[in-house]
Amino acid sequence: MSLKKEDEINKIQFTLPNVDNVDIRKLSPIYNQEIKAPEFIQTSKRGRDIFGRLFFNTGSLYLTGFSAGCSYGLIEGWRAAVNPNFRIRLNSILNAMSKRGSKLGNSLGVIAFIHTASVGVADAITLDNYVGNTVATPVAAGFVTGFMYGIPRGSRAGALGGAIGIALSCTVWYGGSYVYNVVLGRGGRF
Repeated sequence: MSLKKEDEINKIQFTLPNVDNVDIRKLSPIYNQEIKAPEFIQTSKRGRDIFGRLFFNTGSLYLTGFSAGCSYGLIEGWRAAVNPNFRIRLNSILNAMSKRGSKLGNSLGVIAFIHTASVGVADAITLDNYVGNTVATPVAAGFVTGFMYGIPRGSRAGALGGAIGIALSCTVWYGGSYVYNVVLGRGGRF
């Protein structure tokens, strides 16, 4: 760079305008209003509203299932390749990953959607107050989830799916709060 251009750059001074005399209330009428109460976001006793929980649970279980299925598909595709050629092996791996990943991801996403929606319905109708016990919500949500997931295979499979759903739902419901409150030592979430 030439010496002349460096001198020109050094001569440029950046000055900020003086804003001490600007009245912020004249810029917008919203700044002229007094706030009489603290602003807060309304939450439910579970932390998020039903749609927030629905999107979070469905998305996180879908991604977990997709990742686990892709990992299994990677191993399966590597072993199933008929030729050690790189392109054929890569094609075999990608086919197996997309097959296993999408299947497991979609299955877990549907299960999370049905379970979270069932919990939302149980909360909306205050099922715990009608039954008189807090275990009613995970039992009802687990049964509905397992039953709806198993009923296309027949009524016996639906009943068995409902029983498995109750067991898994109660395990996750109470086991998760135990791990969060006791093992991690962060009380008060559930």
